[in-house]
Amino acid sequence: MIANETIEAVKNIPIEDIVGRHVDLKRKGKYYFGKSPFTEEKTASFSVTPSRGIFKCFSSEKSGDGISFIQQLKGFSFTDAIKDICQSQGIQLQYIQGDIYSAEEKKKREEAYKKKEAIQALLDFALTFFQLQEFPDKFRKVRKFTLEVLDQYKIGYAPHGNKLLEALRKNQYSIELAIEAGLIGRNDEKEEYDYFRGRVIFPIFDRWGKVLAFTGRTDAYYFKSEEEDLKKNKKHVPQKYFNSPDSVWEKGKNLYALNIAKDHINKLDYAILVEGTTDVMRLAEHEYFNAVAPCGTAFTDDQIALLKKHTLNVCIIADNDISKKAGKKGKGVESMESHAIRLLHEGFRRVEVIIPPVEGQDPDGYLKVKRKDEVDKFINSRMSFLDEYLLNYCTAQGALGAVEKTEVIRWAGEIIENIPDDLFRQSAYENLCRQWKPFNQYKLPKKAKEVELPKNIGKESMDDFFEFDFYEKDNCYYTYEKRGERRICAFTMQYLYFVVTDDIPLYVIKFQNTFGRSTIKAFTTDETIVASEFRKQVSRLYGRFLFEGREEDLNRINLKLRKGVKKADEPQQIGYNIEHDFYIWGNGILYNNELLKANEFGVVEVKFPLKSEEDFLKVGNDTVIDLAGKDYLIESPEVARNDLGDKLTTLIESNQVNILKYFFLPFADTKGLANNVDGSAQKLFTLNMNNKINFEKWAELLNKVHGEHAKLMIGYYMMSLFRDIIYKHNNSYCPLLSLFGPPGTGKSTAGRSLARMWGSNHCEEEGMNINNDTTRGIESHVDKFQNAIIWINEFSRNIEKDRVGKLELLKTFAGGSERKTRSTKNYKSNNAKNRNGTIISGQDSVNFDPGLHDRCIPLKFEPVEHNKEAFTTLKGFEENGLCTQVTAELLRYRKVVEKKYTETAKKVRAELERRLKIELDKGRMSYFPDERIILNTESVVAPIVLFSDLLKYPFTVEQVYINAIENIRYKVSIKKSNNEVATFFSVVAAAGLVYGNHYKIEKENDGTGRMKLFLRLRLIMPLYRSASQRQGMSPFNESDIKDMLLMHKAAVETEKVEEKYKLGDRSKGVNFPRINKTNTSALVMDYGILAEDGLDVLNQEVNDYAKDQQTTSSYSKKTETTKSKTKEMQKTIEGTAHPLDDFFKTDKIKLTHFLKSYKLKKGGTDADAKKYLQQLIDKGYASQVRHDWAELNQKKETIKVSHDTILKILKG
Repeated sequence: MIANETIEAVKNIPIEDIVGRHVDLKRKGKYYFGKSPFTEEKTASFSVTPSRGIFKCFSSEKSGDGISFIQQLKGFSFTDAIKDICQSQGIQLQYIQGDIYSAEEKKKREEAYKKKEAIQALLDFALTFFQLQEFPDKFRKVRKFTLEVLDQYKIGYAPHGNKLLEALRKNQYSIELAIEAGLIGRNDEKEEYDYFRGRVIFPIFDRWGKVLAFTGRTDAYYFKSEEEDLKKNKKHVPQKYFNSPDSVWEKGKNLYALNIAKDHINKLDYAILVEGTTDVMRLAEHEYFNAVAPCGTAFTDDQIALLKKHTLNVCIIADNDISKKAGKKGKGVESMESHAIRLLHEGFRRVEVIIPPVEGQDPDGYLKVKRKDEVDKFINSRMSFLDEYLLNYCTAQGALGAVEKTEVIRWAGEIIENIPDDLFRQSAYENLCRQWKPFNQYKLPKKAKEVELPKNIGKESMDDFFEFDFYEKDNCYYTYEKRGERRICAFTMQYLYFVVTDDIPLYVIKFQNTFGRSTIKAFTTDETIVASEFRKQVSRLYGRFLFEGREEDLNRINLKLRKGVKKADEPQQIGYNIEHDFYIWGNGILYNNELLKANEFGVVEVKFPLKSEEDFLKVGNDTVIDLAGKDYLIESPEVARNDLGDKLTTLIESNQVNILKYFFLPFADTKGLANNVDGSAQKLFTLNMNNKINFEKWAELLNKVHGEHAKLMIGYYMMSLFRDIIYKHNNSYCPLLSLFGPPGTGKSTAGRSLARMWGSNHCEEEGMNINNDTTRGIESHVDKFQNAIIWINEFSRNIEKDRVGKLELLKTFAGGSERKTRSTKNYKSNNAKNRNGTIISGQDSVNFDPGLHDRCIPLKFEPVEHNKEAFTTLKGFEENGLCTQVTAELLRYRKVVEKKYTETAKKVRAELERRLKIELDKGRMSYFPDERIILNTESVVAPIVLFSDLLKYPFTVEQVYINAIENIRYKVSIKKSNNEVATFFSVVAAAGLVYGNHYKIEKENDGTGRMKLFLRLRLIMPLYRSASQRQGMSPFNESDIKDMLLMHKAAVETEKVEEKYKLGDRSKGVNFPRINKTNTSALVMDYGILAEDGLDVLNQEVNDYAKDQQTTSSYSKKTETTKSKTKEMQKTIEGTAHPLDDFFKTDKIKLTHFLKSYKLKKGGTDADAKKYLQQLIDKGYASQVRHDWAELNQKKETIKVSHDTILKILKG
């Protein structure tokens, strides 16, 4: 029979080595994938998990370990599978003589097994025993580990004396076995004692969590000074660390804490390697659970192999024992170097190192007093051993003298020379040569080849062979081996671009076969480095394209051909690009007023001029530079500057030195390289540069078509074009534009006209339909653009039903806040953000939602006669995309806007406030507008004013101001009356009113056809109060409610009707037949006007109501009526009591909180806030104070404050 030693040896072979002989495996992260060897399949469903030592075949549902794989693949028995693996892996078979165990052998094996189990039970008992002991106070104070970490790593304590021995005897464990387990010792006098005494215990587990042994650290001293004191006083100095005896376990075959770290290493795909157990625990304190350490021994091959099962990426943190005075490395740093070198030579790819900055400290000591953010910064400071540490050390040593330089060149050369992967080794060599010129003296040894290459291949191909092990002949690639010439492929390749897409990076490659046929194809990075994938993709090319090579051949070809390949980045958005200061269109990039068109691959080349030698030296290595019209690959800017000498300065001064950068616009790609990209919206975003229209002509046409609305439309267009500048000035805010009105009034025409400034069909013919498009679809669309306009159409009050979705989304469009979205096509998560001006159009206004209303500039469209000739001309320009020329014209002035906008905006703000104060003083407004209303208007007026000296308008700036003030007055009138009435209706909508009892909605025979709302207010009030309290609100009293409703425009009669049919307060004559009330009182309002403001919240039980019958009264008449009522109310109040008395009797308010909230929202000082409140008091706007308090006091902290106290505070 096969010996157990052989079976264990087979089980320790990495499963990927066993399976890899039968399946072409491809590594992806911590797994390997390949096609099933058990079934015929096109897509790989077979996986190998090295960390668990198992395979899984989803097509055949087979699974198991490496031995099981061979059994199922070849139909072998267990014994035959072991033999097969031993033969393929070079393991010597060991047999137990005889086909069966003898009775004596069987007895021995059973005894050995029982003994092993008994020892494991002893170790488990000891582990529990140590954990139950109290730690010394000094350990807690010095080490400062949390209880969570101590428990996680099962740290314990071995007390002084023989406490464990006593416990073992008490629980009747075998003392002889305890001695074998390394828990108990026996002296020359045959006396037993605890092996670990007065020590902090660190248990060591295998990777599956089974305890193997213990390490004990003395508690007699923790610092070097304490150790020296013991020696000085001639006291016993205990050994610092005690480990379980070697007879118990093999130190070099396990890693400390791998049982905890392995899952974290698998997840993160990198491990942290430290020297000591406490270093591991200290990192865990700061949530780095992927740390391991050698178990009190040198870093062994077995430990490296164990780590390799989980990752090929390791960060080593050293003990800092560098002596700055002596300038020498200590054992800790030397150990780190040794570990790093060995890992690289064992095939690890990313090996990084960190040395604590404080001399004489290990990771535990250094990180003990650090915060989490400081530890994160420390870990993120790790440097590549090859690219940084080795380079820095070589540079420092090389500067000391010829001897040191020679030694360090040889040392670095031997490190790189022994990296097993050819491509990695060559890249590391070239990188160090480029960064440290003396290393060029070291030549990587080449394999001796006795070859006789064909004489007609040319010197360049011969050089390629000796450097890259292949050469070109007859449009094919060949290599040469012992048997002679071997063809790798029947074609040659040219890497055109490396395209960094938003999805998967692509290489654009030109292929030309030996028969002269050429083709261009985009491959993913994986498809260019995995031979099987590359072979498959090449075979799909039309024509005789054949790859016969191996993976190492492909690696060498890539090493040569990828040098200097042009990298093309895909921008995240089109429109204005802040990083490069150009404007991206669907057909190219507008840079310095020139449209650089995309080539057939969708790639645009942009030249960025360098202004000085300083700029030249900042250019990265391997950058393509345009020098006097020719492209050069600059491998090192320092070397290039030295080579060019004074010529470089001359070229720079004559603007002949440019960095070449390439940008990939997938929507402009006609070759279908990125065939999974939609790009339909971006394709419509097309610039048509022409001389048929300019800004002056366009503005004149727009003004003729849209009249007064054209002014703010033009301002909004300008704001959108430079939105990033205005958005920043406004503290991350830009308003939306609301276009509303009945059908056929021109609102969609207006939205379309502004959208067409970015393409003949940008936003398509009717904009984005907010009812049909999903929230995710809208988010995804707006995220494609920057500094453009997005047009959302068909807005209506019905959107309120989707309040948590689209309505809230529109509000975020003003603030530009990010929202998580996910692409349904490529399954990617992104942070979607609106960076554009946004137009909302529809029959309904946004008034029903105060939050959205505050963020919009309203333009109400009413039936007017268009200038048909101007309309036709403008439409022709728009349909042919010619209006984009105007956008290109304005983009020339970006630097002017950047420089002057802040100053202009301040002047515009001051002028708007001056004019608004006049409006307020003359009684044409009921209160001074909120900050946001003014900011909205400022954002569109300021661009017009800024451009007034640069562009010609069909109107004056004075006319713009007049139009802007009218717009503000309109918005104030809506907001004033709506705020308090909207609150009332929102409460009573949930108060349980009964139709026909508390209210009714019906027409009257007054000749107007109006639908009217009849409210029995006195009957409603008890339900209103209860509903208010349930909603955590303070209810208004009945008289205040009545006043508010009567002041609303829906209660103001503007029609000539009989007295009994008038709106307002009817003391009698109203019939409620359902409850037999035929002559009662009610408050009557125009339900159509309420509907306009989104206040039609009460259920209707009539069928003859239609929204197209709504009648809108004259704005000016209602304003005058409201103003008149306000003045009358003020006179009444002033004659009786202070206007705030009633307010403070019915509401609880703390003035200091009011002032604090005011400052938080609107800025300014206490004095500003008090002045604001005093103005409200002087003007008698108690209701406005109430509204502001409800809006501003988010914390709702309230106490009663007397009228006298308020006056005292305000006057003080």
